[in-house]
Amino acid sequence: MTTGKKIRLGIIVALVAIAAIVILQNREQVTTKILFASIEMPQAFLLFLTFVLGALAGFILAYMRLGSRLNAVQKSISKK
Repeated sequence: MTTGKKIRLGIIVALVAIAAIVILQNREQVTTKILFASIEMPQAFLLFLTFVLGALAGFILAYMRLGSRLNAVQKSISKK
């Protein structure tokens, strides 16, 4: 096994361990209010859901920004 693969494996093991600790320490039920609805769920799931929604928003914004940059490049190329 090369050094790079050992480092990647170590990082993966560390991330899985951290995720397991967060899940185990945040199993209690919490109530979340969204507009007029109240939803009960484990706190770990709420943390995961928040992470996924934030990552999705970041990917969408990055995609939109990349699209506008590509349009600007295409316009500058077509002018020449």
